[in-house]
Formats: sequence, structure tokens, C-alpha cells
Amino acid sequence: MAAVLAGGGGAALSHGSAAALWGIGEERGWIEVSVRRRCELRRPGIRFHGRPSLEPGDIVLHDDIPATSPAQTLVDLATQLDPVPLERAVNDADKRDLIDPEALRAELIRFRGNPGVRLLRHLLDKLFFRLSDSGLEIYFRRIVRAGKLPVPLTKQRVPLRTQPRPRGAGQDDRDAPEAHPSLTTARRGGNPIRPSDMEPTA
Repeated sequence: MAAVLAGGGGAALSHGSAAALWGIGEERGWIEVSVRRRCELRRPGIRFHGRPSLEPGDIVLHDDIPATSPAQTLVDLATQLDPVPLERAVNDADKRDLIDPEALRAELIRFRGNPGVRLLRHLLDKLFFRLSDSGLEIYFRRIVRAGKLPVPLTKQRVPLRTQPRPRGAGQDDRDAPEAHPSLTTARRGGNPIRPSDMEPTA
């Protein structure tokens, strides 16, 4: 709060500092404050952004601290982050019920012309964007996209077998797919991937 007060009227946490306050990112070693005027303030440990075009409605109170709104924060992060951490921030904003991808897409129209909008619009492409629970899913989808493969589903429940089934000679419980839930992943068509599928073929 002291950093915001140092910025005077129209000041608010922004960029990485606002992301940290909202719980969707981290500060980068200094506190970032946007000011709704031309600003040449200098303070140790604080980076001021003079932004006369910042709309009053894009500054809100969170935990009694003025900060840029979730949408404005994500637009600002798009000027600083690589695509993967930016996508993580979009996912975290959805998980925290701050703003969902559809609402963010709609907001980008209002932010047209702002730095960062182009990258966010590309990231939120309806044909390829999927909410993800992990960074691995984000990286995997990028591999899929680069290979022009069908976009995989994410955040899907894969039911385990509940009925016993006949097992061949020499097969024990350790080989059953239900005994390896962490390795049971849905293929297209609903067939599970079993541990034996991961063994190299001759």
C-alpha cells in the first residue's frame, strides 16, 4: 500500500505486483505501480508506469489496495511474460473466478490498441485454447498444435473400470489398468492407455 501512496492520486498496483495480489502471478523483484498521468517518479524498489490512458474503471480495490482489474492485469502481463507463463496466469484467473476466457476475449475488444492484446488474442484462439490444470498440459498442447494434430481434451474425468474382467494367464493385479490410475489416460475412442502400451515395440 505504501508504494501506491507514493504514486499519489490515480495510482494502483499493476503488472506483476497486481498479478501477485490477485494470486495469478509473481512480482519480478520490484513493486510495479501504474499512475493515471505522465509520471517520472523514482523510488527505490518501485517501478512507476505513467499511463494517462488507463481508465478509472480498470482500477479496483482488492484487499483495500488499489490495483488494476484482472482483465487489465492480464493485458499488462502479456507485455512482459512468455506465452506459457501467460497462459498459466489466464488459467489461474479462471480458477479463482476472477475472469473466464470468454469474458476475457470480450474485454480484449475494449482494450484494442493496447500492447499485449495481440498476444492474448492469439493465446485465446477458440480453436486451440483449453483450460489446463498443469504446465505440462500447456506444453503438450503446444506440441500438438505444432504437429497440426487434433486438439486433445483437458480437465476430463476418465472412469476406472468397476467390473472385474477375465485376465489372461500370468496377468496379476499389478498389470490391471485400474491398479495404475496415474497411467490411465483416455485415447480418442475411449480406450485407456495401459502401462504395457508404454513399452517399446521391437
